[in-house]
Amino acid sequence: MSNKLAATVFVSMPFGENPDSPENEWTKLFEYGLKPLEREMAGLPEGVEHKPIKLWRADRSLESLNLKANVISGLEKCDLILAVLTTSIIDGSHGLRLTNPNVLWELGYADAIGKPIVALADSNDLRRLPVLAGIPNVCVYNHKLVQDIRIKDGPNALSGIARDLVQYISKARDESVRGPAAVAGSRTQYYTSRDIIGLPGMICSIF
Repeated sequence: MSNKLAATVFVSMPFGENPDSPENEWTKLFEYGLKPLEREMAGLPEGVEHKPIKLWRADRSLESLNLKANVISGLEKCDLILAVLTTSIIDGSHGLRLTNPNVLWELGYADAIGKPIVALADSNDLRRLPVLAGIPNVCVYNHKLVQDIRIKDGPNALSGIARDLVQYISKARDESVRGPAAVAGSRTQYYTSRDIIGLPGMICSIF
């Protein structure tokens, strides 16, 4: 990790339509569920310490007019990545499917260059998908709550998402201290046997 006072976290997430609107579900998630991570937090479990982080989102941190270049620059400069993953059940398919290709591309790039990763998943079923098989830091939240919450209730109702993320962020920051080689090595244990992880079934689940 760099010597900056606060770790920089690349937030990979959907933006939805009209992302500047406070009613946008992803704006609510970012502002009320994630932004608390940038400051000191109360109500954490005993023995859990939070060091404030700096959140970096591509649409709010334009370093280049070329969106792809901006994203790559953000991924390469960040200390770790927080990927918000969503799913849907596709009729006529084998079931669960991840729904945001941009987030998956950013997740893959971050993994390829050895960045520590935290996944924020809207369903516990995401843990069985191949894309997460080698990521131990998967925090589950209730996106329906985000969709339904009124703006005035957002700060109190969604701050629990940030509190839940603290322990996962802490683990990822430890990975960033150890460096890319340690991160890659820690993930190989999840692929020791394709029979153990049920690889054929996992692959079928996304097609």
